[in-house]
Amino acid sequence: MKPTPKYDSPLWLCNHRHWRSGSVARDNSSQSALKILVAEDSSSDVFIISRGLTEFDQRCRVTAVNDGEALLEALGLDSPGQALNVPDLIIIDLYMPKLYGLQALKVIKREPQLAGVPCIMISSYATASDRREAARLGAAGFFDKPESLADFRKNIRSIESILLRSDSRRADCHCGS
Repeated sequence: MKPTPKYDSPLWLCNHRHWRSGSVARDNSSQSALKILVAEDSSSDVFIISRGLTEFDQRCRVTAVNDGEALLEALGLDSPGQALNVPDLIIIDLYMPKLYGLQALKVIKREPQLAGVPCIMISSYATASDRREAARLGAAGFFDKPESLADFRKNIRSIESILLRSDSRRADCHCGS
């Protein structure tokens, strides 16, 4: 049995550009996928995150990369003049090979076209200093890595809230329209 979409959820609303005008359409043909980029070197963590997001909303398109350099490449930041890939959300592991998560966040937030994209940091071993630095650099949130799908489900409402705040700021400044 196919799960019923949660039409009143913020994550569902973020998939619809009609909701700003007050007319939320429930027609699947008008729904755009929420693009989420995950930078995580653990395939089991990628599985948990991807499964949690797509379980909640099947229209999520999750792309995963396994290191910080691959994250910048996926965004188009590796080649000057290249068109940028602008996702709706970026989830970044703090400790990744090749480029530390906070370094990647700093590069992303310096790029005007990506500065408004919410970035959520995740880690199993973050210090208070790491969390403060992530906030200073513009991270929208910092979560402990989920050990299970049930753990990740606990973060869904926070992720929805971050997406709604981001979407309303873009609507207010007429960015991304």
